[in-house]
Amino acid sequence: MIKKMVVLLILAVIVIFIAVKGSQVIFWNKIKRTEINNAEVKFLNGDEFLADRNNSVYDINVAGSKIYIPDFRHNRVLVFDKDFKEIGQINDVPSPHSVAVDDDGSVYVAAYHNSRIRKFDILGTEIKNWDKTLIEKGRVGKPISLDIDTKGNLLVADYELKTIIKTDKEGVYISSFDIVEKDSFLPHCLRADGKGLVYVADRGKAASIQIFTEDGCHVDTWRKPKRAFDPLAVCFFGDKLVLVPDYVDSRLHLFDTAGKYLSSIGERGSKAGEFLNVTNLMADNNGYVYVVEQDGNRLQKIDLNGLMENYE
Repeated sequence: MIKKMVVLLILAVIVIFIAVKGSQVIFWNKIKRTEINNAEVKFLNGDEFLADRNNSVYDINVAGSKIYIPDFRHNRVLVFDKDFKEIGQINDVPSPHSVAVDDDGSVYVAAYHNSRIRKFDILGTEIKNWDKTLIEKGRVGKPISLDIDTKGNLLVADYELKTIIKTDKEGVYISSFDIVEKDSFLPHCLRADGKGLVYVADRGKAASIQIFTEDGCHVDTWRKPKRAFDPLAVCFFGDKLVLVPDYVDSRLHLFDTAGKYLSSIGERGSKAGEFLNVTNLMADNNGYVYVVEQDGNRLQKIDLNGLMENYE
């Protein structure tokens, strides 16, 4: 009897040890929390920026001193400075879902519902408009996210075709990525890291961050174990950190570039520094992250300079 009790006690200790040791992975949001230093808020349903609560705003692009926000419902792209002052618009773009800006200042817009990519010069004048008929050996289904790779080529995440398409700046097809488990792949956002890798937020069954080379070879997959996870976007913070917003719990999860989880930022709520269903985000070179929220109906500018210092 005593031996049996000793065995049961040892087993109980082992189970507790495993649970505690594993809790940092399984319950990571409760283990590590990073406070937000400062947050500025601009509500997106005011007179300057008419958005609704039906996820009209899916993307944001910070390029130099400008912030580009596609307004899906009102068929336009709004341009702000970093103090949230509107400085321009690109109009008459049906269902704009994503924006990319190249080194020349040209602006590429994914027109989701009419399956087109539209290219504008730095002044907002359209200089190119292509669809499936202009892409050799390929086509555009539902372009949902855009970025520019290190060679200046355009990367297109296609939600309908469940793939990543690479074209040159004029829309000529170059290649498509080698997608693992393509039937369940739902790319919602892609970001090129400027070092030859492309990170894709996959909302499919894998619910993960998929990492590829710019030539389309699969490199790695990051998953969040044991809990619901809905990664809508991904952005780079400095050279060593990656931020992933989780649509399920309205937090920003911080990783290093090897995929190691470091901490979670913020919590669900309507105050400055809290989040209500983040749809996308992007960082600038000055330690600020710009976050677009669906239910919060707003754009937040968050100071994470102190966070960067913690992981240098």
